[in-house]
Amino acid sequence: MKVLFVCGANVFRSQMAAQVFKDVFGAEPEVSSAGLLKRHVGKRARDVYPQKEIEILRKHGIRLPPGRCRLVSKKDMTSADYVFVMENWMKGLLGERYPDQAGKVFLLRGFAEYAGDPEIHDVGIVTDPCVMIPYKQIEAAIKRVKRRKLLDEESLNHPRSRRYEHAAR
Repeated sequence: MKVLFVCGANVFRSQMAAQVFKDVFGAEPEVSSAGLLKRHVGKRARDVYPQKEIEILRKHGIRLPPGRCRLVSKKDMTSADYVFVMENWMKGLLGERYPDQAGKVFLLRGFAEYAGDPEIHDVGIVTDPCVMIPYKQIEAAIKRVKRRKLLDEESLNHPRSRRYEHAAR
């Protein structure tokens, strides 16, 4: 199984999600991340983060992602079994760019069956709570996916599963 996380620029949310996913799930399934905007392509996330944000993450014991920012590609989309995005506009844009792959694109928090706002918004203001909120939302959603076994075949094929509806399309 291959899982792809996508955010705006592949600087914070998608790279952090891929890192958390590896920590929670281990070596399998295969996981990667990419972005939709060209803004920081080729740069390391740690070179793009504001220094204050880096200090906040380190204070909380969070490792900075080591990868370089990159754009999502057609190969990413066709090879992934699941594509998790952070906000609705990302899901819409991927659906426009890759309409034949739209059925495997999910809002991460929505897939994890959270009530309320299914989006994980970008940091915005660099304060401790603003930096930690998206990280904690990502971590909680991924842990919930594992705990509820939402990526297991049995769960995905259950007719009452929201993911089943998407897979059937």
